[in-house]
Amino acid sequence: SVSEVKNVLVIGGGDGGVVRELLKDSRVEKITLVDIDKEVMDVCKQYIPSMGKYLDDERVTVVVGDAKDFIKTCGDDEFDIIILDVTDYAIVEGEEDNQLLDKEFYTNLRNAMKDGGVVSYQA
Repeated sequence: SVSEVKNVLVIGGGDGGVVRELLKDSRVEKITLVDIDKEVMDVCKQYIPSMGKYLDDERVTVVVGDAKDFIKTCGDDEFDIIILDVTDYAIVEGEEDNQLLDKEFYTNLRNAMKDGGVVSYQA
């Protein structure tokens, strides 16, 4: 179990579903969501507001961009939990675009995670 759940990073998850569930936990103070596809977020806000509306919560910071680039800019020991809510093709070895399976990415994830933190995949 994670001792603190204050600062969470969600990679992918532009539909807002993971964010919605995280916001149910009163210990969560800040969520940073990084998704490469702004259109998905906009469509979900409009047509699936039961999930998409949570992206506008004051505790949520949305970053539109590539997670590989974003994670390089994170400070050490920044996040208690990192959740990857990405499509299967984004983590399949051999894919050229949106490839999230390399040593640099995982090293950067580890550096951004606090001691005792957790990384979770939801694919």
